[in-house]
Amino acid sequence: MAEKVLIIDDNEHTVWMISSMLKAKGYEVFEAFTPESGLKAAYHRHPDLILLDVMMPGMDGWEVCRRLREMSDVPIIFLTARTSIKEVVRGLELGADDYIPKPFDKNELAARVRAHMRRKPAPVQEEEMIFDGGNLRIRLASREVLVRGEPAKLTPKEFDLLKTLARNAGRVLTRAELISQAW
Repeated sequence: MAEKVLIIDDNEHTVWMISSMLKAKGYEVFEAFTPESGLKAAYHRHPDLILLDVMMPGMDGWEVCRRLREMSDVPIIFLTARTSIKEVVRGLELGADDYIPKPFDKNELAARVRAHMRRKPAPVQEEEMIFDGGNLRIRLASREVLVRGEPAKLTPKEFDLLKTLARNAGRVLTRAELISQAW
């Protein structure tokens, strides 16, 4: 199965160029031209890596990165024309794993993508927690919840809270324990 890369950038030419290069190298590529569609794609497609621009209309890349970090630890590489040291530091402190200034060399970008993909944890065998005679199933690796066989729609925080409660089934947790384990 090909590794998945999500590109979030409002510049169609840049997205096309990066997408073409990554597809030629065997990656499955998803494109998002707005921050909102990028967040939706990240939530639904579970990419292995995200390439993110900073300067976009409406919500900027800083906010997108912050929101992505609330739901995932997927590697994020900023690709941006904003190149001051202050901005590089801000991007890395917000949770990005790398920061590449535009214009960039496509071979360097491909090498950095490969480097981050190598650091990706090995696939985890699906662990499933089953409750109520099979009526509630929590699939930890894929972050899926099934209630009576039907998928339940949970936000990332709701899933983390359910997972924490399920792992501590039969035990009373303090508020502090819940916060530290689920957040």
